[in-house]
Amino acid sequence: ERQRIAQEFHDTLEQDLAGVAMRLDVAAERAGDEASRAALESQRAMLDRLRSDTHDFVWDLRDAARQEGPLRDAVAEQVASLELPDGPRIECHAGGGNPLVSPLVQHHLLRIVRESVANAVKHARASRVDVRVTAADGRAIVEISDDGRGFDIDARGSVPGHFGIRGMRERARRIGATIDIGHRAGGGTTVRVTAPTIQQQSERQRSVAGVRS
Repeated sequence: ERQRIAQEFHDTLEQDLAGVAMRLDVAAERAGDEASRAALESQRAMLDRLRSDTHDFVWDLRDAARQEGPLRDAVAEQVASLELPDGPRIECHAGGGNPLVSPLVQHHLLRIVRESVANAVKHARASRVDVRVTAADGRAIVEISDDGRGFDIDARGSVPGHFGIRGMRERARRIGATIDIGHRAGGGTTVRVTAPTIQQQSERQRSVAGVRS
């Protein structure tokens, strides 16, 4: 059923969005004034974001196993899918432990990794991106670092039409994780997400049950 739904999305919604994008490009070229052209280009940027989200949704439907296996393996697979022959070098590193997280937590962590890498490539113009997965104190830690030129994080998160930074923070909050986004010493940006593992969530539930009893 998941495969069928994914195919339907690909054959209808994704194709229709591609058609709308082409029409917007033509309209922007024919726009008679700068204000109209800027408005159409803004809508084109928002459409690109929608197409990317739709593509991710279809990908998740096709391969649910990425949400259920060990986090380190899922992140490594995600990173491998993002690397392009003529793009920056993207590598995944494994630290201590191989944390197990719930499918929901894993889903949002993978999306944060994807968004962070995209920001490093598109906006920071990085030539290298490193993704590291570790575990400490019962928490899963995912860190994405790049050697790019960096950007104003607060300003970027408030620019109309750009939902990446805000979306990452919302995803982290949704799964009870913390996220720190800052400049790295020597240049570049580091995104560090600390999320609860299945073990920690179970311990918390037992603790709450004990208090209630």
